[in-house]
Amino acid sequence: MITSRERTFEGLSKTGVDALAVRSGLPVEDLMELSSCRLAETLELLREQAEGDEGLSQNTLYVVQNQLETAKAMLDACTAGLVQFGGRARP
Repeated sequence: MITSRERTFEGLSKTGVDALAVRSGLPVEDLMELSSCRLAETLELLREQAEGDEGLSQNTLYVVQNQLETAKAMLDACTAGLVQFGGRARP
């Protein structure tokens, strides 16, 4: 089974240190599915917001940014796991 490698994200404003992380050792298939769900939820939110005349609120923009950063971190953790697995599989 191919598993993820840890990826940190969401830097703190004062220190720049990342506060959150995708854990190492998670099944890549499950993590990719979860990332896809986050992206689908974000797209649905944007579609709903596009129907109105008000535009995007600051809160909505924060949620979109958070969802995208989380999905990206999950995909990056999967990619790192796939790359490492590929390196081991070569003779």
